[in-house]
Amino acid sequence: MKKIIFLVGGLLITALITQAQTIYVANNNPGAATGVNVFTGATALQDAIDAATDGDIVYVVPSLLRYEDANIIKELTVFGIGLRPDKNLAAKSDVRWINIDASNVRISGLISIGISLGNNSADTTFSNIIIENSRISYVWQKDALYLQLDRVLIRNNVIMGGGNTIKFGTISNVTITNNVIYCIGTGTLRGQMLNISNNLFVADGTSDFAIEYAIDCLFEHNIFYGVDLTISSYSTGNVWNDNLSFGSSNDVFPIGLYSNTSNSPNIESEDPLFVNMPLTSTWSDAYDFTLQAGSLAIDVNGTDIGPTGGPIPFDNEGNLLPLIEAVSIPAVIPVGSDLPVKIKAKGD
Repeated sequence: MKKIIFLVGGLLITALITQAQTIYVANNNPGAATGVNVFTGATALQDAIDAATDGDIVYVVPSLLRYEDANIIKELTVFGIGLRPDKNLAAKSDVRWINIDASNVRISGLISIGISLGNNSADTTFSNIIIENSRISYVWQKDALYLQLDRVLIRNNVIMGGGNTIKFGTISNVTITNNVIYCIGTGTLRGQMLNISNNLFVADGTSDFAIEYAIDCLFEHNIFYGVDLTISSYSTGNVWNDNLSFGSSNDVFPIGLYSNTSNSPNIESEDPLFVNMPLTSTWSDAYDFTLQAGSLAIDVNGTDIGPTGGPIPFDNEGNLLPLIEAVSIPAVIPVGSDLPVKIKAKGD
């Protein structure tokens, strides 16, 4: 059994070895063994980040313990095991808070209270940032007055905070796509010049609002499910195309209010017919927002509405590296023969 685990681990590391100079491993599990580029203990993650250089990779080993805050001031990829690699797997790559103060950063497969961009950096622009395949409470642009963001992609995440869950200031070229975004409180989204497509905004249908304020944003192919669409006079100049709403006291898109317009009709007050997705403010790995036959959200101007549409549909597992799903080894092996091993893996 130990040899099998070693083989699987070697396969995972080899899959990324061509993508960066060095892979550093953070492992805060009690009793974890140290090694070359392996950091353990309470400060394992920050130690690995500090040791890395631009272009390197930091792997956050799944653990029953939460990792400490991570401060990233280099061009790094930091990844964990994914959104839901296994329903019965208790260990997660759980990082308390992630602060990004650099360009060319990729975060994937982590659980986190929040991710903030721009804290103490003297830079005026951050670019090429990807936040994906993670379950997070907040995504914030902290230094909103002075920092410009360019080419930022937030995709395939479950995002659930409690008001101002997604908050950006002076930005350009930011895409928020194929996420499940929980609307809890009086305003979930706050920002300007955002491209917002193929997301599921979900709440329990009572008094939770999707938008605190949005300025000059593009909303396309999103589903607002149990979410109040009321906006204030601060939400101006937005374009709403091919979105669907259902299940709240206000399912009407604000076309004509405060210079909000539409170039393609939206679908209002129609059940998207999910396979298994209640109006809720909680997350479960059992939820399935695949669209059933007959849904009006299927194939609208070339793609489905919601997170299952678009060029890269939502993946409920969200793995950066291949996830080992099965290992097949024969029970009997003749003496002197090679050991045939078949490995089934999944990843993106």
